[in-house]
Amino acid sequence: MVRSVDQSFEDYRQASVAIKTKDGHTFEHYQRSAIGSPETPASRAMIEDKFLDNVSGVLSEKRAQAVIDTVANLEDLPQVSELMRLLRKD
Repeated sequence: MVRSVDQSFEDYRQASVAIKTKDGHTFEHYQRSAIGSPETPASRAMIEDKFLDNVSGVLSEKRAQAVIDTVANLEDLPQVSELMRLLRKD
C-alpha cells in the first residue's frame, strides 16, 4: 500500500483520498471541510456513536449510555464527581 500526504493542505479541515483497485478503477473523494468542523458540524447522533465506539471494551454499554445521558444533562448535575465516577473503567 502506498501512502502519501499532500502538504498543500493548510489545516486538518480538508482532505482527499484516492483509491486505486487491482482492476484499475480509481475512486476519489475530496472533503472541503471535515465533519465536526464549524462548516460541517457533526450531529449529536454521530458524536454519541463515535463515543460508544471509542469506549467499547472499556465501559459497559450501560455505563457508556449513562455517561451520554449525564453529559446531556450536565447543567443539572450537582457535582462533576458523578460524571467522573461513570468514566472510570468497569
